[in-house]
Amino acid sequence: MFAKISKKVVAVTLVAAMAVTTATVASDDTASAAIKKKASVYQGKEIKLNAGKSAKWSSSNDNVAHCQKTSGKSIKVLGIKKGTATITATVGSKKQTCKLKVKAAKKGTVIFNFAKSTDPKNHPPYVANYKEFKYDSFKMWLCPATFYGEKTYISPDYRGRKLKVSMVVKNSGKRDLPELGVCFNYTKDSSGISYPFAYHASAKKLSASVKKNKNHRYCTYKVGKIKKGKDLKINFTFTIPKTAINGDTDEKTGANYPIMMYIPNLKDSSPYKDGDQVTVKKCVIKLA
Repeated sequence: MFAKISKKVVAVTLVAAMAVTTATVASDDTASAAIKKKASVYQGKEIKLNAGKSAKWSSSNDNVAHCQKTSGKSIKVLGIKKGTATITATVGSKKQTCKLKVKAAKKGTVIFNFAKSTDPKNHPPYVANYKEFKYDSFKMWLCPATFYGEKTYISPDYRGRKLKVSMVVKNSGKRDLPELGVCFNYTKDSSGISYPFAYHASAKKLSASVKKNKNHRYCTYKVGKIKKGKDLKINFTFTIPKTAINGDTDEKTGANYPIMMYIPNLKDSSPYKDGDQVTVKKCVIKLA
């Protein structure tokens, strides 16, 4: 079985991931509207509200719409998930309110494109080799895209939405690899699944016991060698349950880590050797 994520590895990676979370709402995706009684924005996009004077800002439902800052003449509000929230701007003793409707992101919307990552430590081509990871395994690739996050790790909530994932991972090591997988890092949902596999490629057919494991319940399988020097095209769909949560917490803030996708280390299932290496060349995630 694949090893679980080290909290320290997640914490280090999230420094980069949060920068990308903010950057995923690019300036050309930002609508603009003076504060008024009603406005709307799509999930995963921002709307700019202007109070005319320096104000204190708040949202009645941070799980639906999040104020990217709490003070200033104008702010950007991020649509988290479908619903309605009241955005309030307080100037002295006066208040202005805007009833903000967050609309569900449309099918086909690209919610993450690795090629546009601005993180110098996590962008394509991302090389992960066996020796770099301290647990005698692959250096773990945690996708900078987040599918649900709160408090310190605010991001749009895509739980319950079907995700269509397209990746290209090259076997850049010195030999054929016996297997490779893609997982999500939530620790629990209503069915008791944790760290589920979304994709599992193996040179040999997976055993019946592995397939019966509940963490493989919604997994896409592929049988075939992961050949040295060749690209592996990974395509799958996956729906993160609405009840899923990452129960691991940031030791400094106490906040739950966000839900992300990752390539797990492989030390528990296969005899990996020095010289084994993979390179993530592409990752595009859409809503299906």
